[in-house]
Amino acid sequence: MNTRKVLLKKTMDLANEVRGLLDIFGVRLPRTVKHGFFEGLVRPMIEMDDVLAHAINPLLAARTVLFQHDLELDRHVKRAAS
Repeated sequence: MNTRKVLLKKTMDLANEVRGLLDIFGVRLPRTVKHGFFEGLVRPMIEMDDVLAHAINPLLAARTVLFQHDLELDRHVKRAAS
């Protein structure tokens, strides 16, 4: 489904943007992080730095909303298919 593909791409784009900002501040994430664990991994890393938290929190919030919509759409599609 095209809608799910778009949501997933935007979610990944935001995750990559967060990775890029963290890299500027010298923070590296593991190469592979599952979508459901991304925010839980990033939040503790940014809590100590107000500037970093201020820059990344809006991106994490937007990513979380998109990810939740993606999960909801995925469940709906699977229910419709069965």
